[in-house]
Amino acid sequence: MKSSKLFFIGVSSILLFSACLIFSSCQGNADKTEPASMHSKTVLDKPAAPPPSTTPRLSSENLEVKTFEVKNAERKSTGWGYDIYSGNNKVIHQPIIPAIPGNRPFKTEGDAMKTGLLALGKMKIEGSLPTLSVKELDSLGVTK
Repeated sequence: MKSSKLFFIGVSSILLFSACLIFSSCQGNADKTEPASMHSKTVLDKPAAPPPSTTPRLSSENLEVKTFEVKNAERKSTGWGYDIYSGNNKVIHQPIIPAIPGNRPFKTEGDAMKTGLLALGKMKIEGSLPTLSVKELDSLGVTK
């Protein structure tokens, strides 16, 4: 009987300690500079501002697309990809067709170049790394 009480106390202590540990780790993420009510009011009264972009703004000058042959482990060609350079810095390395499921390289060098030029054009307009959609790739004839 005495050992079952000790077992119960031990298990209860472990559960209590675990609950305290979980609770304290959740509390550690709260902003310590504001009272909780002020923080809640700020969130409810005005929408949170989007986080600042961590993507550096790119200069549209000196952007260049270069294609390359994609090879497998046996050094056999499996298709094409493209790189985009800003000056001497490679900012995009794209060995597969973006936005589609799977990891397929482009079938032709021309498909890789067309897609790279689309991405480069978007970079010049947006000043940041581009996002390509399946619809855009379809319009280029790349996904067919």
